Amino acid sequence: MTSSSTPVPAPIGAAERQARLAGLRSGMEAAGVGTVLLGSTSSLRYFTGVDWYASERLVGALVHASGGLDYITPHFLVDLKTVEPGKFAARRWNSAAAGMLYHAQVAWYHDGAVAAGLLDADTALPWVIRVEKAPVGEEGNYPHEAAADQTTERTYEAGRAVYRDLIKRYAGCVASKRWDMAYPGAGEFDVPSWAPGINAGDEPTEGGF
Repeated sequence: MTSSSTPVPAPIGAAERQARLAGLRSGMEAAGVGTVLLGSTSSLRYFTGVDWYASERLVGALVHASGGLDYITPHFLVDLKTVEPGKFAARRWNSAAAGMLYHAQVAWYHDGAVAAGLLDADTALPWVIRVEKAPVGEEGNYPHEAAADQTTERTYEAGRAVYRDLIKRYAGCVASKRWDMAYPGAGEFDVPSWAPGINAGDEPTEGGF
């Protein structure tokens, strides 16, 4: 009787990872894509060998067609925004983001994380990762264009002024009872029973908030 054994594949080394990245960059150049975001998925492990689990904070890597590779770690605040096709260019994105008060949202996130002790007061200002949506019917076609932008001090202070003004307005409405948050036909915001935090014994996920 002849015995047989399944050969054990050799460990994937740095050279193989570099070859995979080179292939990805070649495809990016052919598609006219400058940067690709690899989230905490099997793609991150396949191309880089890094195995990070998903959490409330964005982690991953930015692969640049020019050859760079930047890792995103949770030592500072990162916000992920999807951008409609045709509006990915920095100038158009900045204009649209300002109109939707995203700078106030980012400043609120940052100050809230500092106040809760999740970030140090001297932590770098938040980064915004913008990813262009695929056109309708082409959602499965990858890669999607991505870029990383760090919030400027000017934008952060403007966002902070906006959200603080909104809080003051809300406090004024509550104090004067001009707006009691109730009106005929009002609905309810009620999360489903499986939502995190519903059960008193829920523990935050490891590495999360």
